[in-house]
Amino acid sequence: MRSIKRQEGMTAIGWLLVILLVFVIAMFFMKLIPIYLEGFNVGSVISGLADDPTLSGKNAAEIRKVILRRFDVNMVTSVDSSDIYIARQGGQYVIEVEYEVRKNLIGNLDIVASFHKEASLPVLR
Repeated sequence: MRSIKRQEGMTAIGWLLVILLVFVIAMFFMKLIPIYLEGFNVGSVISGLADDPTLSGKNAAEIRKVILRRFDVNMVTSVDSSDIYIARQGGQYVIEVEYEVRKNLIGNLDIVASFHKEASLPVLR
């Protein structure tokens, strides 16, 4: 009697599918990580405004210029002036940055990430 040995391992098509899946996941994360790193930079700029004593006595337009300058220094390219909202509420400025980033993934598939950062800045005159 002959015993038939069972085949072990994956076929070439199986390996190609695994490699394709790993490639798509790697592309996804390579596109997504810079978006979130930029989001962390935006958050650090906005949260750092409350600790800056040089902003005391400035109006909303001057604060917007300082924010845009700090975005330039931190290489934040997804946020422009229209994404920054500054409103005076009581004795403080409420600063909101709300923006959306859209990056092409593969073909006509896009990654869309929406961010909303907020901070309060006391008004000192």
